[in-house]
Amino acid sequence: MRNFTISTGFKYEAKPEKGLEKKPEVVELARQIQKCIDEYHDLNNWEAVEAEAFTTSRVDGEHFLRHFAQSNGDTEVRPVEVECIMPPPGRESESEWSWGALNVPGDVQKIEAYGVNYYDQGGSDWQEVSAADMVHIKLNVRSCVKRGLSDFYFSAKAFQQLTFLLECMRVGSSAQAAIPYI
Repeated sequence: MRNFTISTGFKYEAKPEKGLEKKPEVVELARQIQKCIDEYHDLNNWEAVEAEAFTTSRVDGEHFLRHFAQSNGDTEVRPVEVECIMPPPGRESESEWSWGALNVPGDVQKIEAYGVNYYDQGGSDWQEVSAADMVHIKLNVRSCVKRGLSDFYFSAKAFQQLTFLLECMRVGSSAQAAIPYI
């Protein structure tokens, strides 16, 4: 599905607005902006980032990208696994921190921060990351819902039932095969 939808990725092009193509300063500005875009894509292996974001968002219903500002002015982008987004240890029941996203009290659409815990079960690696440093791609939900839903969410029960059916067929076939016929 990814290859059909985005193939090798999108093309980003900075160019002057219609009617301004002949102004040298506008053309130069567009060239400089394009250079920044190209450097950003090269630094972050952007085609792979796009492909992973597409696949993960379909499977998990969401994808997180974290931005890391570098001392030289660059910004590195890294994915954050959806399983790593969680509320602070001991504050799971607080509604503002539900699902690992801290919202402004009374406004679930205004996210201020995300809780990130990189695979440390005890929570000692937990970090509060400003929403300004994260991109949250969420699918299959309205904007007032904090987290996304997988494209496969509604078919999950059918897949579980199918697994049970296949196991029953395997056991039944084994029993039939064991019966000697005369």
